[in-house]
Amino acid sequence: MSRRRKQKNKQRNLPMGTTQPDGSVVPTVNSLPHPAGQTPRPSGRVSITQETFVGPMPPPEVIERYNQTHPGAAGIIFGEYKAQGEHRRDLESRVVRSNIRNATLGQFMGFILLGGIIAGGVFLAHEGRDLAGFGAIVTAVVGGVFLLLKAQRTKRENLAEKRGEKRKQ
Repeated sequence: MSRRRKQKNKQRNLPMGTTQPDGSVVPTVNSLPHPAGQTPRPSGRVSITQETFVGPMPPPEVIERYNQTHPGAAGIIFGEYKAQGEHRRDLESRVVRSNIRNATLGQFMGFILLGGIIAGGVFLAHEGRDLAGFGAIVTAVVGGVFLLLKAQRTKRENLAEKRGEKRKQ
């Protein structure tokens, strides 16, 4: 072990209240900071307390302690909570508007596509290619009905999942 490492180990293992080789003093139990009104009691036990809370806001006692530490902290906390709620609602509103717009655009594009295929089938039938025209029309109608039914089924499954119902197969 190197000389420097041995010296560090010696410094760490010094009893409280003794002077270290560099001249600093290892603090004693009485010199450590402690809460007001409590007297330190030297003992061989260590007590650790952890306080936790769940939810968007801390309990009133915690907010009161924040306010004692930093005057106006409660106002800052409530202001941030309010701003976060407004931001979240704004984002949710944007998502809903975007989903509605996308659904409408998808329906419009699907209508244009199916209408074009049916018009192409009618044109083919008019030009004497009856089988190809009939095939295009039938394919467009069957495909459109299939997609419509699939979308309705997916919508029902998503709603059931959100409600917590199990999907029946």
